[in-house]
Amino acid sequence: MIVGFDRLFDGFCFFCRITSVLVLLLLTSSCFDMRSDHFSMPSQFAEKIYRGHVFSDFAVSQVRPGLSRDSVVFILGAPSIETVSTSGMSSYYYVSEVYSSEVSFMHPRLMDRRILAVYFDKSGSVLRTARYGLRDANKVAFASRKTPSFGQDIGILDGPRRLKDWLATFKF
Repeated sequence: MIVGFDRLFDGFCFFCRITSVLVLLLLTSSCFDMRSDHFSMPSQFAEKIYRGHVFSDFAVSQVRPGLSRDSVVFILGAPSIETVSTSGMSSYYYVSEVYSSEVSFMHPRLMDRRILAVYFDKSGSVLRTARYGLRDANKVAFASRKTPSFGQDIGILDGPRRLKDWLATFKF
């Protein structure tokens, strides 16, 4: 038995002790999400973190074909990414992300990503707009191979030997 635990319940009957422990367990169990493979706070307590552009549907509806680049920047703000192709056509990308942070010291988890793409023709007028989300994303597998480098790999024991050889080149 835990030292001091029995003093906490001095004067309580056995039924009261069991009932208070069960109530305590019931109250603390509501803080955990048992459906996932790890314990986490329920979603109503998770903090949402917004990154990037947050704009209204009204502002997006104002961007119509034929509008100039300056007008788009005036309506939506500066783009997150601006690209120019070799053919002279350009595009603006506005990226908005929503993260969920359940506990302040854990890394936030990506919940939603929305990208508004505004495509321009060669004269700088809006050609069309498009919206992309997480379902439109493609997963990229990064290569974990090591890039070969020409020369000698220097280990931790090679440093003092090289220093001694370098100092030997000087005439003292």
